[in-house]
Amino acid sequence: MFFAVVVAVLCALVMGIAWLWRGMPSAAAAAVLWFCYALYEFLVYIRLLCSGDCGIRVDLLLAWPVLLLVTAVALKQSWRPPASASRDEDDDL
Repeated sequence: MFFAVVVAVLCALVMGIAWLWRGMPSAAAAAVLWFCYALYEFLVYIRLLCSGDCGIRVDLLLAWPVLLLVTAVALKQSWRPPASASRDEDDDL
């Protein structure tokens, strides 16, 4: 489970860098969601939110699709060229 915490923190950092790089609100939202998920996983790891066997995690059926969707949207928007750059190229024609 600690691996999930590390992966979530790395994803939060990548989304935070994408937000700082492009200023996209979707990347900021993804960074916050990944950080919250990392905190949640850490609390499960130290058994604060989970007592006994935490092997079967139904909560992940909701968390992972939401995280993946928000991350995909943020990455797509972050890699898209800015609208002003495409307009400048049209003006040169």
